[in-house]
Amino acid sequence: MVGVAFVALLLSLATFFVIGSLGSNRLKTREHVFSTALLLDKSQVTRTTLAANVAMAGGIEWFLTRGGSTNLWILIWGPAMILAGLYINAIFIKKYAPQEVFDEYSSFTSLVRLLFENRIISLIIITVTSLGSLTILVVEMHVGLQFFAVFFPNAITNNLWVLFGLLLVVTLYAVIGGLSGIVRNDWLQNLLVLSIIVVVVLLALNIPAGKILADENLPFSTLKLETTPTTLIFWLIVVNFAFIPTQLRFWQVAGSSKDRENFVEGIQGAAFQTALFWAIIAVAGYLLSVYTNAEYSSLFEMMNAIRATEGDSILSVAFVVFALAGFASLVSTADSSIISLSQMVSDNLPIKHKTATAARIIIFLLGVVVFSLYAAIFNIFGETFISVFTSAFSLFILVAPILAFGMIDRVVAKNRAFQTWSMIGLLLALVLVLSSTYAELEILPDSLSAGSYGLLIALAGCLIGFGVARRRTNNANG
Repeated sequence: MVGVAFVALLLSLATFFVIGSLGSNRLKTREHVFSTALLLDKSQVTRTTLAANVAMAGGIEWFLTRGGSTNLWILIWGPAMILAGLYINAIFIKKYAPQEVFDEYSSFTSLVRLLFENRIISLIIITVTSLGSLTILVVEMHVGLQFFAVFFPNAITNNLWVLFGLLLVVTLYAVIGGLSGIVRNDWLQNLLVLSIIVVVVLLALNIPAGKILADENLPFSTLKLETTPTTLIFWLIVVNFAFIPTQLRFWQVAGSSKDRENFVEGIQGAAFQTALFWAIIAVAGYLLSVYTNAEYSSLFEMMNAIRATEGDSILSVAFVVFALAGFASLVSTADSSIISLSQMVSDNLPIKHKTATAARIIIFLLGVVVFSLYAAIFNIFGETFISVFTSAFSLFILVAPILAFGMIDRVVAKNRAFQTWSMIGLLLALVLVLSSTYAELEILPDSLSAGSYGLLIALAGCLIGFGVARRRTNNANG
């Protein structure tokens, strides 16, 4: 089954490259490369948002393993929170997002500059968000390295080169096809992830119903608070409401949409589809745990355990399907992150450039830099650096309050008092989150809680600044 899975991965990667490279002759300018030569309708927005939100570390691995360790609680809270988060953010964007986002070439950088008209504040917000994007990509690469170790045991150096080859192919089709090519690939990547439903059906048909529906596995069989993973639930709520609208890719897709209506309806469609995908993955993890009578802490552990099983055709199918789904989600995260980070670099370069060639050079160089950065981090810190994964989400959510207030009241967003207090809150929150991630002090909260506390601190700074700015404005007008 390992050989079959590996051949399937190679074929899928070749297909990704071919599809992603199509239509390169349409890309004449920088805007065509980083936006789309053909503007996205609502179905394309849905498809590309879905692909970007089902990652390997934060989607496939997380829900497969949580589905087994928290039973069906994860089925309720995980999909419910992504549904609510995406849908409510779509409503917010419909009412408050600047029209300039949809009328012309736009990105996260142009949005921030438009809202605040302050170079230092814009630079801080862009830097924090970009570091979050880069961290998530690096962690995805780390999980990918472990994933390849299933196929090449005890050969970490060789796996680094395998990872480099994957990232090179992804970077090349991003260079050739730009965002348009990446969006075209999303349908296949989503289909491969959806194939997990095959495993769900096979496992469900081969596990006694009484075992699947055992009282101890059902979320509402007991209503004691201790049976609920409260920290996990609270974190899911925080992340899915505050993380989504601060991603570089979110605003890149917004600026590539035909209009506000297509973007909003596309995001609403993605809310339901992403929730469905997460539910399917969680159920697959739960059923696998019941079927094998084991829990798994990582995708690597799960795949290795399945690989070691001989003579079980259901697990053989599961191995191939999980391999393809995990691989597709890894590629999807890599191409989304590379194209959005490249757009950010392009927007902030002091040298003005308009050609597609210049944009493609930036994408290629960024891909090389990202891999080199990961290789250096891995060689220095090894496995310990995986703790930055939670801080990556925290970095994103810390900028959510200032972005939200900036869109709600664009006059106040440019007020010096609001900007000062918001930056104080943001910087204090950053200190808390980064200290909790990298320092081992008992007085500091764990990294999950630190993100939530940091969000509250950033929000408090915005609320104070908003109140002061409003009062000064009213006094000036009165």
